[in-house]
Amino acid sequence: MNLVMIYGPPAVGKLTTAQMLAAMTGYKLFHNHYTQDMVYPIFGHKSPSADNLLREIRLAVFEEAMKSNIDLIFTFCFENPQHMDFLKQTIGKSAQFDSRLLFVRLYCDFDEECKRVEDPSRKNYPAKCQTVEVLKWALKDKNIDGRIDFVGEHLEIDSTAMSSERVAFKARCIFSGENFV
Repeated sequence: MNLVMIYGPPAVGKLTTAQMLAAMTGYKLFHNHYTQDMVYPIFGHKSPSADNLLREIRLAVFEEAMKSNIDLIFTFCFENPQHMDFLKQTIGKSAQFDSRLLFVRLYCDFDEECKRVEDPSRKNYPAKCQTVEVLKWALKDKNIDGRIDFVGEHLEIDSTAMSSERVAFKARCIFSGENFV
């Protein structure tokens, strides 16, 4: 079982890339908005209950997918140190079930991020960052644009001038050992 974790700050193309990668590979998509859109309306964004539920639901889905040998793609913004425990638990589950854990960090130029963050398609997901002001706040106060340094297989892609399809193709090629052209 493979678990591809695509992460990065808002508006770098995580969900669109994940959708393309799922179409190319047949992997199931389990993006973070499934859980956020379920939990946040009840518990809010900043409550310990929301954090606990998000972590527990995600880990439960990962474990069941690993037990069932279902390849997954997961998207999220890494908030250090808030997500450190979640990632360590995910790594532990991956080792427990002999699964391959692959990390893809997407990033892009700030001006491009500002254009993308206000795209109308983001309105389909209430938990998504949707304004430049919130993007600036998140990048400044939430420490969400860095690399996860303690993991093994890792790919970093600048999505500024690349289509999501091209980013997904590059990720697929590198993780499958193919040549990326």
